[in-house]
Amino acid sequence: MKALRGILILVAIAIAIACAHAAARAEDGSGAAMPAQQQPPRERAPRKFDTLAHRLLDLEAELEPIPASKYETLDRILADAKKQITVKTDLPDAAAKRAQAVDGLKKIDALLRQSNVIYPPGEWITTMSEALEPVPQNGKTWYRMDCDMQCLTYLSIAQVVGFKLKMVMVPRHNFVRWELGDDGSRVDWETVGAYAIPNAQRRFGISDINVKEKTYLSSMSDEEILGYMHILRGLRCEKAKPPNYKQATADYTRALELYPRSALARNNLAWMYVSVPEIAKSIPTAKRDSLQLALRAVSINPDDHEFLDTLACVYAEMGDFGKAIHFELEAIEKFTTGDPAKTNESAEFQKRLQGFRDEKTLMQMTSEKPAEPVEAP
Repeated sequence: MKALRGILILVAIAIAIACAHAAARAEDGSGAAMPAQQQPPRERAPRKFDTLAHRLLDLEAELEPIPASKYETLDRILADAKKQITVKTDLPDAAAKRAQAVDGLKKIDALLRQSNVIYPPGEWITTMSEALEPVPQNGKTWYRMDCDMQCLTYLSIAQVVGFKLKMVMVPRHNFVRWELGDDGSRVDWETVGAYAIPNAQRRFGISDINVKEKTYLSSMSDEEILGYMHILRGLRCEKAKPPNYKQATADYTRALELYPRSALARNNLAWMYVSVPEIAKSIPTAKRDSLQLALRAVSINPDDHEFLDTLACVYAEMGDFGKAIHFELEAIEKFTTGDPAKTNESAEFQKRLQGFRDEKTLMQMTSEKPAEPVEAP
């Protein structure tokens, strides 16, 4: 009996261990055990609504606590929108639909101004938490939103009011689109300045190839917007003190899975591979992958000086310093063309150019830390 009892105890222990491993695999949904350092998910913050802007706050909350007041501020703006803005679905013709779209978009702008939301010229606001951070000034409380955060707030207002807006990406910027029908008619709306864009392709200089390939100027799906949110979180991770390059790389990888047409995701992932030694060492195919990523980013937007700079750094890492010098010179030219004041700002590019002439890679030049990441719009 004692022997049988001992066997039963061992069986029970084995079952308990197996269940524990199964639970660990189930927690991340991948079938693989969670890394030991991964923290359990935080409790979902209370909210009145569940919109794209809330989704971005939730993504940010996975990495650092977000005060409940940020969700409350967002909910207050959305609740006001639901009270003040209405949309009719039975309008008779295209002209009436267009007039309603323009009027509705103007009302969103008025609501945001009423809520003391301002556009901060020259500032990059890369998180929704930062956008909802109150800034006291002149006896009032202000909130700063650049084009990213304004677009996501516009889309979230549309969600609670009951109409569909789309986010549209162009080089270093984005805007929103109200699609009027299946015939392709629409209103493109600049959230920074609050006006309809009559010809977005001409306004932003988008090539016919970009339009055809839908790399720019296409309406983004919710999945692609989520991918863009991962780009924003990746940027936040790079700028953290200390930087979290592993998480940034994971976010850019996830962004590319969700938003494969994104030139920015490709560029920033390539940048991780050539600027952060621990990331480069952990990925055996980093050199090959970085070249494919950077080449595609430049093919999508050959005028972006930071994309060209990344490609130059990739070629240097591969030992092709001739091409590295060529593309770094292009990056400097694109950066300073038409604006002599930018010449001094290109000092980092000039340093890299000299390093390539000395046959040094970016990681050899910046052994302590990588240079700044490419910003979102």
